[in-house]
Amino acid sequence: MRETDPQCRVVIKIDDSDVVALMELLHFIYGGKLSSSTEGSFVTLVDVMLLSDKLQVVSCIEHCIQSLKNLPMTPESAIIYLEIALHDLVRGDIQPLADEAKKFLATRYKDVIKFKEELCNLTLPAIEAIFNGEELKVPSEDCVYDMIMKWAQEQFPSPEERRTVLGSCITRLVRFPYMSPEKLREVLTSHDLDHDFAKDVVNEALFFKVEPRNPRWSPMESSKEAVDRQFVKRNYSRCIYYFDLSLDQCKKLRSGESLDSGKFYLGNQPFCLQAAHRSSESSFALFLIPLDSLSSEIAVCCIFAAMKKTDTDFVEVGTLERKFTDLTGWGRANLFSMPWESFIADDSPYFIDHMLHLRADMSLVE
Repeated sequence: MRETDPQCRVVIKIDDSDVVALMELLHFIYGGKLSSSTEGSFVTLVDVMLLSDKLQVVSCIEHCIQSLKNLPMTPESAIIYLEIALHDLVRGDIQPLADEAKKFLATRYKDVIKFKEELCNLTLPAIEAIFNGEELKVPSEDCVYDMIMKWAQEQFPSPEERRTVLGSCITRLVRFPYMSPEKLREVLTSHDLDHDFAKDVVNEALFFKVEPRNPRWSPMESSKEAVDRQFVKRNYSRCIYYFDLSLDQCKKLRSGESLDSGKFYLGNQPFCLQAAHRSSESSFALFLIPLDSLSSEIAVCCIFAAMKKTDTDFVEVGTLERKFTDLTGWGRANLFSMPWESFIADDSPYFIDHMLHLRADMSLVE
């Protein structure tokens, strides 16, 4: 401007907080570099980068981003990278830093029980990075729901704002189909969720739990498989899995068929349940079977339960405690301690409206 009009004066108004950043920006414009103290300061580099974006000094933005890549990642810096990327605050390519921030947070906070108090102070982008991480360790999905609700109550004291935020993000954070029926009932009565929204997610979860999951008998892909593709695996130290079979499906087991449940995870190991007819004892058998190869042995305690016509809740019908060292399945050969014909008879206590409702409550054993 001075070359085209020597009398021209340019006045730039800045906040007091931008003084240091502006002096560094001028240092870069006229000297081609930032001061050594700024190169090692995360806070100053971010301030210079944001001011450079405001004044459209693209070369300085790119320099700041490159310098930030050389600094160690911290929880504070990771949160700021996610916020900058989320709101498109700079013209430079900060996405690689945001991607590294997600990995850092997911790894640092993977044992969420250990950091449950600290998690309540984090932002939504940070919470999403953690609970969508591939290494997340949680006792069960019920625990995930409880932690997200506690976080929302801490972050958003206003009930209206809390309800709005949860309505927009909770289905990305919580896998309702993996929650227990008891916890799903709690969802329906929560004042922090819109009632119609809560009914929808609970209905979808219940449909998932009762849908037949044997591809040989159902040509349609099950919702279980769709959920498996939608979410990365969880590292559960406890898993409660519900396995529902119709009377017709059970009768087909007599011909030598077996029926597998959907895949679920305990620790990092995928498992499934397998229902079968045990010909040697002519009885209903239920097995816990590891899927894929085991990277190390895994000890599991499993409590099998079933619904009965005479009870309002699941009743324990067998236990299993086993150390799995290979892909061999273990279970109960005569789960109900009764002959096959009595098990499938019209007066069988275990079929409610021609449906058998099973539950496996599994925990890792140290």
